[in-house]
Amino acid sequence: MNNLPVVALESAIYTHGFPYPENIQLGLDLEAIVRSHGAIPATIGVVAGAATVGLTVSDQLVLMESAGRPETMKVSRKDLPYILGMVRASF
Repeated sequence: MNNLPVVALESAIYTHGFPYPENIQLGLDLEAIVRSHGAIPATIGVVAGAATVGLTVSDQLVLMESAGRPETMKVSRKDLPYILGMVRASF
């Protein structure tokens, strides 16, 4: 590994802070800022029942497209076990 610092980016701003499709540019800009300072961006989110640090671009787009939908949940640390159990139970 190259031992670069990793910066965690929360995905809630894409789903609950910025509307689609403006949130796409925001995500690109935030990751570019992190890279420009010599770090690796790692966006955190829950997609298809999996909590992930370092979402792929495809996974980020899934979250970004869900912005503003009533079924889109904002998940915090304390909610994570409940949300993951709820999502897995629906598969």
